[in-house]
Amino acid sequence: PYVQGYQKEILESVKDCDAISNIFAHQVYQSINLEKLKTQLHLPIIIDGRRAIDPEQAKMAGFVYFGMGLGLVNPEN
Repeated sequence: PYVQGYQKEILESVKDCDAISNIFAHQVYQSINLEKLKTQLHLPIIIDGRRAIDPEQAKMAGFVYFGMGLGLVNPEN
């Protein structure tokens, strides 16, 4: 949402994507509604390069979460 030409609502931007990869630590990513996010994606996968999304909250929402420096946080574990 902060790149010129791509300034849309996040949930609109990720609609029908297979997964998300985050490389920014903006507040908007830290407070995203993970339940709504999950409904927009084909697969519940988050690759978080800045660890802006809480891994435990992602796990509780049913995501497979990979945070740089943390490794894989799988919802089944």
